[in-house]
Amino acid sequence: RENVTVQTNEMGIQEAMNVGALAFFGDKYGENVRVVGIGEFSQELCGGTHCQATGEIGTFRIISEGGVAAGVRRIEALTGVGALDYCKKVESDVRELADLLKASAAEVVPKARKLVSLLKDRERELEQLKLKMMDQSTDNAEADIREIKGVKVYVQCAERLSMEELRLFSDKVRNKVAQGVIALGSACLLYTSPSPRDATLSRMPSSA
Repeated sequence: RENVTVQTNEMGIQEAMNVGALAFFGDKYGENVRVVGIGEFSQELCGGTHCQATGEIGTFRIISEGGVAAGVRRIEALTGVGALDYCKKVESDVRELADLLKASAAEVVPKARKLVSLLKDRERELEQLKLKMMDQSTDNAEADIREIKGVKVYVQCAERLSMEELRLFSDKVRNKVAQGVIALGSACLLYTSPSPRDATLSRMPSSA
């Protein structure tokens, strides 16, 4: 929170390097460069405009951080009025989320965690139910086989199964059907495709 004076000096590139000025991101510099120094903790080459003292920056809020190259991290931040507006937006979002969860702002995180845990439990229960239904369907697989021109064909419509679940279902049927063709289809809601149809076709190897 110290209002440290920002100093700028123009000097030769080699002189700047000798005094310890830092250059970033592989920027190219001319013979003369602008060196920006802030107290004892920052000194670097920079051609942009800057405040006269650190206190002019006001509130400083980091909004993102990530890697841009090996050993190099990049942060994005807001300062001054922009940082204050960001904080107000976050507070507004927390209040709205609290209203949706019917909780106080302090209870938002623990209640959200509880809901996520409950959702995961329900998803596991749904997966177990789907597996049970697959097992029931495959128990009678041999009875559902039809022969078409000498080729045994098993056709089944499995509602609301994903491609991965259809593959698992196919493997279960293959354990019951010695040879032939398995055709499995599923009608499910896909958000990444304009078509809701999802199907897989598996050719069974002939038994020895």
